[in-house]
Amino acid sequence: MLTTLRTALALRIIGPALAALFLAWAALALAAPKVVGITSAVVNDVRIQQASSAQFAKAKIRQRVALADRIRTGSRSRMQVLLLDRTKFSVGANAQLTID
Repeated sequence: MLTTLRTALALRIIGPALAALFLAWAALALAAPKVVGITSAVVNDVRIQQASSAQFAKAKIRQRVALADRIRTGSRSRMQVLLLDRTKFSVGANAQLTID
């Protein structure tokens, strides 16, 4: 009987904490950008603005590319993206695009 009471008390205390933890995890999962691929080649001046950022940053090889990211290439610049389904696409010089 004492074990049953301890179990019931523990569930009363731990239950709401677990529920709150699950809700926090779900909110973070929804807020995270959906990754669609990575950069597989970057030549010269290529910049990516992530959806969560206000500024463009220099692109790097193996950088994650997500929905709503904006890509901008300079003159004599190019980039290749490897998508999750293993298809590739290239972005040429003087281009601007949004991943959607």
